[in-house]
Amino acid sequence: MLLDDISPVRFPVALASGRNRAAILLADDDPVLRCMCRGALESDGSTVIEAPDGEAVLGLIQESPSRVDLVITELTLPGIAGRQVAEVLSVFYPEMPVLGITADPANADRRLPTLLKPFSAEILIEAARLMRSRAIEMRTGAREQRVRARQARRYAAAMSARYTTPKGEVDLLAIAKALQQIRHRSSRRGSRPPVIT
Repeated sequence: MLLDDISPVRFPVALASGRNRAAILLADDDPVLRCMCRGALESDGSTVIEAPDGEAVLGLIQESPSRVDLVITELTLPGIAGRQVAEVLSVFYPEMPVLGITADPANADRRLPTLLKPFSAEILIEAARLMRSRAIEMRTGAREQRVRARQARRYAAAMSARYTTPKGEVDLLAIAKALQQIRHRSSRRGSRPPVIT
């Protein structure tokens, strides 16, 4: 089923599960396409905020970035293009997922997940779900990585006297091996490694 062939009223009931409670910012300069995409995404339980151009997208995100779980943008928007929106968001909001849409395969960017038009409502919904689940995994991974980095800095400070090179620098390899041993011992015990302060 192509997006051109659907209307918000005719979406299958199975899609209206309401499990997806996402806030999606949808940007396209075609109001008819925005309406059809909005209907598809809302049938999956998402809240959709519409924007006609890149300036509106960036303005809405700047006002309240925590309100947006996913940005879906046409790559060739007038003014500030969707590709530029994605670049700005990747720098200032790296954890915010962006899905590009375009009718011209030449506009697709290998660094940005992109749906080629026309696409079905089901494909759009599946892509939105996939982008959000990846973002959640990335946020969780990034959080865990930050915790490990803080822990490594605490260990480095506590161990600096013991693991210092002749030049007075911290021996990163020795600290990494010590962290590995601590993790290995704690995983055998089923507990968290002790916090060194």
